[in-house]
Amino acid sequence: MQKRMRAGQDTVSSCLGSGAVRPLPGQCSGIVSDLFPEHPPCDWSQLRNAGIDEGATTVAGIAPVTDDELLLIASQMANRKAPGLDGIPNAAVKTAIIMFPEVFRVLYQDCLNRATFPAQWKRQRLVLLPKQGKPPGESSSYRPLCMLDALGKVLERLILNRLNEHLEEPSSPRLSDRQFGFRRGRSTVSAIQRVVEAGRTAMSFGRTNGRDNRFLLVVALDVKNAFNTASWQSIASALQAKGVPIVLQRMLRSYFEDRMLYFDTSEGPVVRHVTAGVPQGSILGPTLWNIMYDGVLDVPLPPDVEVIGYADDLALLVPATTTNEVRVKAEEAVDQVQRWMQQHGLELAPAKTEAVLISSKKTPPQVTFRVGDVEVKSSRSIRYLGVQLQDHLKWRDHVTQVTEKASRVVAAVTRLMQNHSGPRTAKSRLLAYVAESVMRYAAPVWAETTRVRECRRMLQRVQRKAAIRVARAFRIVRYETATLLAGLVPICHLINEDARVHQHLLAPDRAATREDIRATERQYTIDCWQEEWDADALDQDASRHTRWTHRVIPSVGDWQSRKHGDVTFHLAQVLSGHGFFRDYLCHNGFTSSPDCQLCVGVPETAEHAFFECPRFAAVRQELLGEGGPDAVCPDTLQRHLLRDAESWSRICEAAKRITAQLQRAWDEERAALAAHVIEHQNDDVVELEAQRAEVRRARNERRNANRRAATARRREERRAGLPPTPPASPRTAQRRAALRERQARFRERRRNRRLLGVSSRARSDDDDDRGIAGNADGPSREASHQVEEAAAAATDGGLSAAEEAAAVEAEVASR
Repeated sequence: MQKRMRAGQDTVSSCLGSGAVRPLPGQCSGIVSDLFPEHPPCDWSQLRNAGIDEGATTVAGIAPVTDDELLLIASQMANRKAPGLDGIPNAAVKTAIIMFPEVFRVLYQDCLNRATFPAQWKRQRLVLLPKQGKPPGESSSYRPLCMLDALGKVLERLILNRLNEHLEEPSSPRLSDRQFGFRRGRSTVSAIQRVVEAGRTAMSFGRTNGRDNRFLLVVALDVKNAFNTASWQSIASALQAKGVPIVLQRMLRSYFEDRMLYFDTSEGPVVRHVTAGVPQGSILGPTLWNIMYDGVLDVPLPPDVEVIGYADDLALLVPATTTNEVRVKAEEAVDQVQRWMQQHGLELAPAKTEAVLISSKKTPPQVTFRVGDVEVKSSRSIRYLGVQLQDHLKWRDHVTQVTEKASRVVAAVTRLMQNHSGPRTAKSRLLAYVAESVMRYAAPVWAETTRVRECRRMLQRVQRKAAIRVARAFRIVRYETATLLAGLVPICHLINEDARVHQHLLAPDRAATREDIRATERQYTIDCWQEEWDADALDQDASRHTRWTHRVIPSVGDWQSRKHGDVTFHLAQVLSGHGFFRDYLCHNGFTSSPDCQLCVGVPETAEHAFFECPRFAAVRQELLGEGGPDAVCPDTLQRHLLRDAESWSRICEAAKRITAQLQRAWDEERAALAAHVIEHQNDDVVELEAQRAEVRRARNERRNANRRAATARRREERRAGLPPTPPASPRTAQRRAALRERQARFRERRRNRRLLGVSSRARSDDDDDRGIAGNADGPSREASHQVEEAAAAATDGGLSAAEEAAAVEAEVASR
């Protein structure tokens, strides 16, 4: 048993990386004592002798166990889950239930009939997960998980199914609608959206009339060690208040009684009794927590104040007309919540309380209120359920944080993706999905931010890095081409798709399943992607590489829905146009001429090398069917690739042979050029550098000219249909005239200084121009007049030019 506990601890710690720190020797017992405090025994006396026949074969009021229910539970069990103290893995239990459901049906039905939870299934093995960035040795630096036996979890699932039937029944006391955690059809997105809706209501009021609640204070409360300190007495009282059947209450009493916790220390394994809390990692724990915690959502609060719960996280929504009213309401609401916590054995963490004041005011004021003995000040943004909630409900900060986190994920997973080795495309795409999932978290809440250009580019920048590695393409391939070759749906389309799916799922009259809704919205996403792909290729500013990729892959839907084919390093060069083609190498300054070495005057592009150049005619005849009735050409390349796996392999082999030969030719040319440079270092180096500089200059000029033309064209498109710019107001015209006059005087003074020979001591022209624009560090008008006076005095003295310059310099230094 000790070996299994240590093996589980080592396995979990190894997955956490270098930041995972195990407890120091001698500290484990103290940490466990802090995490699992002792509570008074729970009084279950009202359940004894409740009139249930201990020898009955069925229990009135709850459904019997069926084979179909057990088979469904077994099908939902994950194979790769850590076992409990019995060491039996989930896969073994799952297989046994599927093979012999009637045996397990009799076993579990007997447990329900007797209202008994077997003692051997109440043993829990403790694993402490270190929290990143927390100091070792403190109980708050670890997250406790309890490894339970798989057979016991099946019984927990059977109890939970019958408990949910009662809790979700309309005629019974249901859980509060403001609890969004651990409930079917609810998630963190639902809780965040409720908070955002309240914030938008507050922001909808402009100038206040003294009655509108134009301020909303969101207070995020934190509970200390919540799940491990939940009072069993409070759970028992809540079960009675909810009218849970007596047989289930007796079953839960047996579930809590005589629970044992096993953990490993430096002195060996230790066993201790558990008297409070719900096991983290159990099936019943979350629902039992919701039942007990439901009371805090119904505490009496000030008018219009609302409390939102997700698991143990609480958010107080405090609307008010003035900041002073916000403060008074917030303190009163926090006092009510804190009083309820004390009555049920829980405790708030005032130091971790955060608050943000949402308002339509340009600069919302700061609100200060008290939580116990701690003074809390509102900030511009807070972290709530994984999203960055800002005071104006802008999501740029959130996008920045998720893209930074996703960038670290991409940097970690892309090390595994090599151009010539590494995982296949399907597995590489799976690694890229990890970064996408980080960016897509709570997407329905902030999907509108994808319309902001800056946020859209931050998201695309991260996905582009992953897409290039998945597609094994060159690093400067544009984002749209890289995502298409990699088979990754553009991230902004995915975020908007998530928002549409979430909206459909919330519809009260929906009849379609989640899978059907996702399939429908994915088809709409593909259609939008196709429109953008066609528009990019038809754009006047589209590069020849974009037009080439659109020509060989015109249909996005067919490319995404293929069932075979991996994009190799060589095929990616042909499809993107970025490869060892002389036209591409010359454009990027690696060769002096874009022309093919065999075909004089013809640029060596991907189309020329793969479909036209005589050097590779034999390859095309052998693998591409050149000269035959069904030869591969640019316009039919996608059709041949998608025909079958054999056709895909032939085209990949042709791309490999052609691009490999081009790469060898360029390597030889580069080696010969390097040897020539070493041999003629004096003259040829200068000439070579001049040629490269000329190539770079021409490339930069073309790029800048295209950018200027595109900018001018977009400016004209934006101005089309807009009224002409009105003339400047008299005040603006006067200000502009004064600015022109100051500029003229400044230029005149600068010419005078240059004529007097002090230009070497003056600032540069660029600095002077920046000074005109209002730089606070520029020369003042008084200093300029002093220089002019010194120059005039030197001239009147009849000195030579050098003496005049020295006199002016001395005068300026002295002043």
